[in-house]
Amino acid sequence: MTLHIADSGLGFDAQIDAAGLGLISMRERAALLRGEVVVDTFPGGGTRIGVRIPLRCAPSDFHK
Repeated sequence: MTLHIADSGLGFDAQIDAAGLGLISMRERAALLRGEVVVDTFPGGGTRIGVRIPLRCAPSDFHK
């Protein structure tokens, strides 16, 4: 599953603001599902966030 979020707002400096609680929480939650979060932003250039989560099911999941 892939989620893309984009805006044309102010953007931010990812080097400085990458430790914000919101981004940390997004990365932790994606990691729990073996996924990843990618942030593409810079001051004055808006922000694009991509989240990718694999949707693979174990064979035992079909018998529940």
